[in-house]
Amino acid sequence: LIYRGRYSNLGVHYEYTVPKEEPDRAPEYTWVLTDWSLCTVTCGNGTQTSHAVCHERKSGVVEEKFCDENSKPAFVIRECNKNPCPA
Repeated sequence: LIYRGRYSNLGVHYEYTVPKEEPDRAPEYTWVLTDWSLCTVTCGNGTQTSHAVCHERKSGVVEEKFCDENSKPAFVIRECNKNPCPA
């Protein structure tokens, strides 16, 4: 608001805030399973695999030495494309 005349400030109060920066957290390393691989065949009982990779919350995939080897999940295999192949 702008006033002319004898009233220069009718109670306008300015306030500023500055966001507080969060302290950097210690890195958090965990094992995560990869996406399933492509199926080994297009028909007739193939397999897909998934394996564990060491992952850090902010950085993504990192070297395995950062994760606890004792808690690493096992290699996973599943069947795919079980339909018979055309004759």
